[in-house]
Amino acid sequence: MTDPIPVDSWTLVTIQQVLVGYEYVHTIAINTVVVNEVVNEIPLTFDDVTIWGSDPYHTTSAANIRNFQFGSLSNTPVSSVQ
Repeated sequence: MTDPIPVDSWTLVTIQQVLVGYEYVHTIAINTVVVNEVVNEIPLTFDDVTIWGSDPYHTTSAANIRNFQFGSLSNTPVSSVQ
């Protein structure tokens, strides 16, 4: 368990999956501190992915997303939203 994310300040959330040796490691970090790391035993490749910042089924939070980036298997950013 981690501390709650602070209110009224920007938080850096990093979610990544990288090849380390012969294993794909999935990592979640908050403000550069790794809070979860597991080996993905069944890594998959997806095409034509849609990324959502919210959904129509839950009340939205009073939050903003900035500097959103996502990348390809080469770990280089493919697109960025400011």
